[in-house]
Amino acid sequence: MSYSVDDYFGTNSRRGQWTTFGNRVPTITESSYRQVFTRTPSLSPREIKTSPWLEQVTNELLDVSRLPLGWDGGSGRSTSIGAVEAAHWLLSRPAFHHWPAPAIVPRSDGSLQIEWHKSTVDLEIEIDGRGRVQLYIWVCDGDEELEYEGSTAGANDAMLAAMDHLLA
Repeated sequence: MSYSVDDYFGTNSRRGQWTTFGNRVPTITESSYRQVFTRTPSLSPREIKTSPWLEQVTNELLDVSRLPLGWDGGSGRSTSIGAVEAAHWLLSRPAFHHWPAPAIVPRSDGSLQIEWHKSTVDLEIEIDGRGRVQLYIWVCDGDEELEYEGSTAGANDAMLAAMDHLLA
């Protein structure tokens, strides 16, 4: 199946600016987490389609959301709940379900990064406290390298190349 950048980041991703999730991001709380991962009579297990790693990553996001001020041994700020909610919303999108599990990396400014790394690809999605997204993508294919840094606008080719290398 082929995905576009809109499938990963939503329909507003081609505006040439930061992608902001705004009010579309569901609140990630322990009770909403339990609703997603608890089977209910109205949903059969076949209807609940998520990646095999989403539960683990959701737990990591909840842990990151609880980091105290100074968590990094310095002046590290607590991770913004807006960044955590946007990351959860993003990783819950079907386009990511067949990807390998990402690393969740808190940053000392309160933002966080979602990262995938292999010998031929680096993909980093930085999400700030307001849910705005910036990308860094590096793909090496033999003697050729592709590098992209910026907003989601114009990132489609780089995302597809990164996906091809991550799934190879």
